[in-house]
Amino acid sequence: MRRITVGGAVLRGAVSTALTISLMSGPALAAPPVDLSKWSPEYVRSIAGTQDFDTAGDCAKVTPLDYKGRLTFWYQGVFEGDPDLLRQYYKDFFATFRKT
Repeated sequence: MRRITVGGAVLRGAVSTALTISLMSGPALAAPPVDLSKWSPEYVRSIAGTQDFDTAGDCAKVTPLDYKGRLTFWYQGVFEGDPDLLRQYYKDFFATFRKT
């Protein structure tokens, strides 16, 4: 077994504390301050891009539309904490998936 001395423990504690402080203060001092008043939901929507999805086309990439047989996959489902929008996306996806 290895003996831990008080001096060694203090030295390791001082080194790890100094390292932690130096790592935490570097990015915080280098980054410009963030103006929170600028980040409204409207502003985020204005800078965010939009993307159109072709769910039927994406499903056809996985399983050809003329496939006859059985397809199995692992799906965990939605959880209580999932937002309603995600639940709607799943409903839309599986409705389109059943059509293909």
